[in-house]
Amino acid sequence: MSRLYVDGGKIDEESMEDVPNSELYSNEQQPLLAGDTVQKSGFGAGGPKEGCTSYKRQGANEIATFFNFAKASIGSGSFALPWGILQVGVLVGGLGMILLGLASVYTMQLMLECKHYVCARLPSREKRKSLNYTELGRQALGGFGKWAVDISVLGCNLGVCAGYMIFIAGNLLWAANCFEDKIYNSLHHNTSDNLTSDLLSLSADDDEDRVCFTTWEVYALILPILIGLTFLPSFKILAYSAYIGSVFLVLAVSVVYVFGFINHHVFCAVSQGDILYVPAKGTGIALWFGVTAFLFCVHSMVIPLESVMKYPHRMQYVLDAALVIVLSVNLPFAIYGYLLFGSATKGYVFENLPGGVFYDLVRVFLSVELTLTFPIVFKPASDVAEEIWYNFLMVFVRLGRLKFVEQLYTSSVSFL
Repeated sequence: MSRLYVDGGKIDEESMEDVPNSELYSNEQQPLLAGDTVQKSGFGAGGPKEGCTSYKRQGANEIATFFNFAKASIGSGSFALPWGILQVGVLVGGLGMILLGLASVYTMQLMLECKHYVCARLPSREKRKSLNYTELGRQALGGFGKWAVDISVLGCNLGVCAGYMIFIAGNLLWAANCFEDKIYNSLHHNTSDNLTSDLLSLSADDDEDRVCFTTWEVYALILPILIGLTFLPSFKILAYSAYIGSVFLVLAVSVVYVFGFINHHVFCAVSQGDILYVPAKGTGIALWFGVTAFLFCVHSMVIPLESVMKYPHRMQYVLDAALVIVLSVNLPFAIYGYLLFGSATKGYVFENLPGGVFYDLVRVFLSVELTLTFPIVFKPASDVAEEIWYNFLMVFVRLGRLKFVEQLYTSSVSFL
């Protein structure tokens, strides 16, 4: 057979090398998920193909992928969880977090099965390797699926990235304002006996009228760094930064725990009624849901991380392990922070801690961790935006008015 008709078109003999005999589909005109049969294995009739779940010699290992994925769910949102528990109580908040985590992982597993099923039916190896959320939506649900996925990915990821920027800028602004003056005054106006305690508890109240940086100046400083990181060609470069970021996260969480163990007698205890509290109005539940769901809105990271794994078929085990670790860290931390500060719990638990050089350093470390996570979270949105921009330029190219646009776009993408 020298020619094969698929989707109304022709595939030459060279393309046939990528298509097993059991995968010859003819006259496929409908979206792939419109049929009545979906195989549970997620790989189609011919099993996994190259570019879907096959071995990659230069891919990331499971540990690096796990850290990259887990630290996206244990980050800025974790420090708002005690306030979320305050809204609905320990019982509702704790059980609800577990249910949200299970639902999140289950839907991620379904998304991977859908991706593998679609990937196995694509005849071109290059198409399989470049399968992203937009293409997955198009293949699964047609044109409607493409636009639905594009809007969802852009809305979710840009919202999360905006939250990251605000969080990073807020932490750096808090730490940077007259930070040098705090250290200088501590070193030159305190004795060696009480120097350590002053560094730990030094407040910024005395310098509140002296502002070294404004919020917009901090944004101007961090934006070039964040934008530059989004142009990284591969997440493999960030593999080692995942370990560093995890250390910073553990440090930040440990600071809250240690502070509570040392100063727990200062704060009022939470009564049994507060623990078993069930909200009578939906406002508290909505606020809790927004804070808690933020942790598990990481679906858009699954396919990019799986695509650079050495053994992509092991991604499902990475997701299961990440769920266990994320819940094991976030759930006790949320309950502990609420029990520690009670009704005085603020929206960001670090706001309950006293100002000081040590706590400011922790804020800086946490900001560094979020900076390294930013490009991973931004990647799906950048892919969607790139395709929309490309299609927009192609309209002018087809009209013959801006033929140079295609060359300019191709050269810029090749350079990046």
